[in-house]
Amino acid sequence: MIIDQALELVSRGLPVFPCFGNKSPATENGFKDASTDPDKVREMFSNTSATLIGVPTGKVSGIDVLDIDVHSGENDWHKQHAKSLAGFRCHETKSGGLHYVFKHADGLRNSAGRVGNAVDVRADGGYIIWWPAAGCKVVNDVDYTEWPSEYVKAATKEKEDLSKYTAVASPSQPLEGDATAYGRVVIEKHTSAIINAPMHQRNNTVNASAYAVGGIVAIGEIDDNYAKNALQHAVQNMYNGTAKDMQEMLRTMVRGYNQGKRNPQA
Repeated sequence: MIIDQALELVSRGLPVFPCFGNKSPATENGFKDASTDPDKVREMFSNTSATLIGVPTGKVSGIDVLDIDVHSGENDWHKQHAKSLAGFRCHETKSGGLHYVFKHADGLRNSAGRVGNAVDVRADGGYIIWWPAAGCKVVNDVDYTEWPSEYVKAATKEKEDLSKYTAVASPSQPLEGDATAYGRVVIEKHTSAIINAPMHQRNNTVNASAYAVGGIVAIGEIDDNYAKNALQHAVQNMYNGTAKDMQEMLRTMVRGYNQGKRNPQA
């Protein structure tokens, strides 16, 4: 039973909280409700709609995760780094990706795409689904160890200076809403990708970026209105075609965004 698995993680010192099948938190305050108190955990998991176990990452749990998304059965970055990661704890995810689990590196926060393409870091301010409790394979069942220094360095490098790009919002149309620090990193990454997309890649880039942002909105890292406004202004700023063509591109954005919201990224 899920409660037994949750309590087993608690016995190992990991705070837990319940999540729905779409990976979104089943508690009012999300990962902030995570606990190692067995009585509180039993109470939270009495919600029979919760089918997954969430674990906050970072200082609160003592673990960080290198989250590798795998499309079409492989990830180019992972292919290049698989040997150096072979000795670390690793879980498969439901989507076929990989979670490498490390001891928390002091000060490390969530980041998206800094370490590599489709490679995210879950640390302070984030959470993961503990996929082994949902029947996914534990690829390497070893204790958590320290991060390889080169990955921490990559994850903490300074963000790219976005001032060279066209602003995401014009002064007459300020963005509304809010986002966590991690959410803002995601927004900056994907609006920059849209603005700078080559002509022949614009449709695919808009769809993929909107999908990614929608998935982060679904787990509460970015306000819905903030995300939609940011994506819309990015599309408008990249565009130099006809009004009709731009409207079609905006429809592509909305389709990708809505699909992403139905598939939370955790």
